[in-house]
Amino acid sequence: MNTSALLQFAAESSHAAEESAGGLSEFGLSPIAILLQAGVFVVLYLLLKKFALKNIVKTLDDRRQTINEGLTNAQKATKQLEESAIKQAEMLKTARAEADEIIAQAQRESGVLVKEAEDRASQKAEKIVADAKANLDSEIKRVRTELKKETLVLVAQATATILEEKVDVKRDEKLIKKALEEAA
Repeated sequence: MNTSALLQFAAESSHAAEESAGGLSEFGLSPIAILLQAGVFVVLYLLLKKFALKNIVKTLDDRRQTINEGLTNAQKATKQLEESAIKQAEMLKTARAEADEIIAQAQRESGVLVKEAEDRASQKAEKIVADAKANLDSEIKRVRTELKKETLVLVAQATATILEEKVDVKRDEKLIKKALEEAA
């Protein structure tokens, strides 16, 4: 209320001064109005300084500090992001190298396993062939022995039929051996 009354008074007095005075009033200025406006400005300044300026400055300082902290945190986050990207690239490089080594080792081991399997298969095949040969040899011996026995029996029967007498086994064997030696 005081300020509006002062402003109204200043306006009225400036009109009165304009009508009575010559120098500054020609420019539309009244020295009393200027002094009153300067006084109002000083009072307003002091009031603002006492009540609002400290809070405004504090708010601005707090805001400036918050902005600076935000910028610092953003720089830290950017730096951490770059470091994380570098670490990630290093980890990927290490993982690729390890994977390549594992693959190479698996290929070497699979080559060894294939070679071992081939060796075992070859050994089994050789054993099967050897067993087959042994079985074949024993079968041949058995068949030869059986064939000899049957041949002796047949020759004995043929001789008995020819001679019409029974020849004993010892004499029969001697005759057969002799006949075989003469045939050979």
